[in-house]
Amino acid sequence: MTVAQLAVKEDLCRRIMDLPIETVEHLARYLDDLKEHEPNEETIAAMEEADRISRDPCARTYTSVKDLFAELRSECMR
Repeated sequence: MTVAQLAVKEDLCRRIMDLPIETVEHLARYLDDLKEHEPNEETIAAMEEADRISRDPCARTYTSVKDLFAELRSECMR
């Protein structure tokens, strides 16, 4: 573990110590759920597709949701 990683871990421990016990218990349950979760094939495929799209220099990108919907509307009108 690097010095920077250790510093992050120590900071997180300090922050957790300041939380109310109910919040800490909720956080512990959440972390347990994360450990037990394994994505299904459809989710894995969607994540791989998103990764491919994010690396594709030819993929369309939008600066806003408004621009995205404007293009979708124009395609539907064709």
